[in-house]
Amino acid sequence: MACARCGFYTPKASGKGQLLEAKENLQKILAAISLTDDERAAVDDEQAALDHLLK
Repeated sequence: MACARCGFYTPKASGKGQLLEAKENLQKILAAISLTDDERAAVDDEQAALDHLLK
């Protein structure tokens, strides 16, 4: 269990935790599924949006 001062700590109610989970799920999609160019572009756009929100 991480303490609240640790960089790994995210409160359960935090939106940041949900964003990180969404980003992880996109990585799983890229690894598991063969995507068309349009699908790949959509995933890349979503990853960029998540990165922006996380900053």
